[in-house]
Amino acid sequence: MRTARLILAFLWAIAVCGSAQAVSDFRFSAYSGGLSTISVAPGDTFYVDIEVACNMGQTFDSIVLNSIFSAPGLQLTSTTWGGVFASSPFNTVTPNPSATNVSNVILQGFSFSPSSGGLIATMGLKVPETFATPTSLLITPQIDTLTLGTSDYINVGLPTSAYYTEPLSVNVVPEPATWGLMLLAALGGLVAWRCRCA
Repeated sequence: MRTARLILAFLWAIAVCGSAQAVSDFRFSAYSGGLSTISVAPGDTFYVDIEVACNMGQTFDSIVLNSIFSAPGLQLTSTTWGGVFASSPFNTVTPNPSATNVSNVILQGFSFSPSSGGLIATMGLKVPETFATPTSLLITPQIDTLTLGTSDYINVGLPTSAYYTEPLSVNVVPEPATWGLMLLAALGGLVAWRCRCA
């Protein structure tokens, strides 16, 4: 009986999550090269596309969006705006606490031409040589405000049923040469241990 209840609860949770995405007005996604999961090594530079999709046909002319990093330490090297924001002089990018150690990047865009969604901005990020590996982190586009003129589609505190997010998963792994050195060190330790035991 208890197993049946757990199964029903699990199926209900899946149905609720699926229906929330189906009825949400907006989707905010982070991709790298069209992928939602990537692997990089210390010293690598990679690019993150922040995209917005509107399921209900709304357009917007201003956006405030936080790109939240689940672990700090990456470096923001560039930001290129896309869509109607590409030629706007009113955009701002604020890396926190700094461009050399980001945990959040605030993207604020404004355009006189309404956007129907698509690419908002592309961030260039570098993994420092000293970045600890292996590490996994998420880059999540978290919306703050989305408006058209004076109409707020989304504002701080709006229920999350109005939108959902798709984060980018970044796995920072040692370079193949580093793995080889680690394997040699482990083998050396094993040989030394066997010699001591013999």
